[in-house]
Amino acid sequence: MTIRSLYFADLVLCAVGAWSFAAYAQTQAQNACDTPRPHTDYTACDFFGKTFDGADFTKSDFSGVNMMNFKCRRCMFDGAVMHKSDMKWSDFSQSSFVEADMREADLFHTRFDYSTMTGADLSRSFQFGTDLNYVKADKAIFAGAFMKDIIMEEASFRHSDFSGVNMLGGFIFGSDFSWSNLRHMEMTAASAEEVNFSGSDLSGTVLRGARLIETEFVGANLQDVDFGNALFEATDFRDAHNIPHSIQHKIDQMGFAN
Repeated sequence: MTIRSLYFADLVLCAVGAWSFAAYAQTQAQNACDTPRPHTDYTACDFFGKTFDGADFTKSDFSGVNMMNFKCRRCMFDGAVMHKSDMKWSDFSQSSFVEADMREADLFHTRFDYSTMTGADLSRSFQFGTDLNYVKADKAIFAGAFMKDIIMEEASFRHSDFSGVNMLGGFIFGSDFSWSNLRHMEMTAASAEEVNFSGSDLSGTVLRGARLIETEFVGANLQDVDFGNALFEATDFRDAHNIPHSIQHKIDQMGFAN
């Protein structure tokens, strides 16, 4: 065999070896993406349309990952990083996101019903039409989020931060926002029946046309709140501070407005 032939054979072997290694690495990477584990970096993965019900992704990294139409019901995401992840149309019902980082995530029509989100950070996230029914999200951060047409029935957001949130037309029936920062929120036309705002700071918040039937503002700060055209019925303003002059005539001696 000539030297030229040997050289060519070596080149072929090197090329085959490199291709085999690349194929192996790609297979391993794909296997990693298809294997749910805690404390794992998934930033190179694509979860579009996948189903991992009951998986444990505790403290894993999903930053910027495509998670559209992802089904992960009864999953663990405690301490996970999902910063700027695309989670549109996904279903995370009955899952846990304790202290998870979901800042600036796209949560368009995402479902979190019956989930636990205590201490989670969802600031500046996009939550148009998101489902947060019966969630437990005390001490969570939603500051600056876009939450138009949000659905959050019978949910708990005690001691949470909703400052600057746009919640236009939100359905928040029976939810608990007590002792929270609700400054400068946009809540025009909100369905806020039986909601608890007690002890919260609603300074500068807009509640124009909101339904405030049996809603509680006990001890709340109502400085510069816009109640224009709001519907009052057994609305509790006892011990509330800075009640706007525009609604004081609606409040009876017991502290209720009708």
